Amino acid sequence: MLHLGYAFDREAGVDPESVEVPAYYPDTPTVRRALARQYDNIAVLDAEVGRILAELEAKGLAESTIVVFTTDHGDGLPRAKREVYDSGIRVPLVIRWPRRWLPQGLEVGSVDPRLVSFIDLAPQILAFAGLATPPWMHGRPFVGPESGPPRERVFAAKDRMDEVRDRVRAVRDQHFKYIRNFRPEDPGAQRLAFRDRLDLMAELWALREAGKLTGPQALWFESPRQEEELYDLRSDPDEVRNLADDPAHAATLGRLRADLDAWLLAYPDLGAVPEAELIERFWPGGVQPVTAAPTFEVEAGGTGARRLRLRSASHGASIGYRRNGAGSVSEWDLFTEPFEVLPGDRIETKAIRYGYAESDVVEFEVPEGTL
Repeated sequence: MLHLGYAFDREAGVDPESVEVPAYYPDTPTVRRALARQYDNIAVLDAEVGRILAELEAKGLAESTIVVFTTDHGDGLPRAKREVYDSGIRVPLVIRWPRRWLPQGLEVGSVDPRLVSFIDLAPQILAFAGLATPPWMHGRPFVGPESGPPRERVFAAKDRMDEVRDRVRAVRDQHFKYIRNFRPEDPGAQRLAFRDRLDLMAELWALREAGKLTGPQALWFESPRQEEELYDLRSDPDEVRNLADDPAHAATLGRLRADLDAWLLAYPDLGAVPEAELIERFWPGGVQPVTAAPTFEVEAGGTGARRLRLRSASHGASIGYRRNGAGSVSEWDLFTEPFEVLPGDRIETKAIRYGYAESDVVEFEVPEGTL
């Protein structure tokens, strides 16, 4: 099990006194308990992953299954989740390969230092299945013959968080991180109802209001923020020494600034569009669009069978269906490809596009006779 090098007892958990407190937190009992609880949760998660891997072994599936383990963000604590610092965007990525499929050049138990972006996961999974990356995907496989050269940089973004608005963009290479704050008048730490319920966040606010946060601990709360931030990730992994104004790093600042500018030009950035305008684009006149109800097409299948294809005129809609009056909501299936039907089958279907209202349920009875 992963215990991260801290004193761990199966019953008592990680000893708060054994944890390392990042430079951006004050060293208090509340902070230490929050960090220890985080590592306790990771230990429980690790045990659950081990259980699943053992089940694959027991069922004889381990040598025919590629397991990909990752997370949707980094550390779940304040100044990590929802932030573009490495504590928020640097996440675990572990791949368990059956030996027969281990890509050339990789070894079991090895650590690969290359940069990978979340947008690369879908192309990589397609590559596992022997499929090419569609041209509209921005990512690319990161291992195997389709991977190409390693990424030189990855990009990150922060926008609205629940009820709080923000706009931050970042680019990271193997050595440096450049951050641009488009709303420098606001601090990085803003009142956020969900986050403020954490004991750690309540402690930080109380210390902030008492004037007891100093040095790196106070940086996240500063208002206004600096418009640009630059960090040497090798010497300053906590990202608390901003080098943006350091003449010795002017060339690095200019290079990463240009990289971010090029990225923003290459891909439309809806974060730059006022929210009122975005709402009007998606809900003209403030009226929620309704997803177009599915239509039915009966096709010939193999050996004289019939196959039913479902479509919705709403681009990007998901279509659910069930047959012959299945009673529970859980018995709805997601339509992914034409499926075989029999004469007399009664199909119910509906569609939903994210942000749209759900369509009405429509019914179709497969006619008797041949096509």
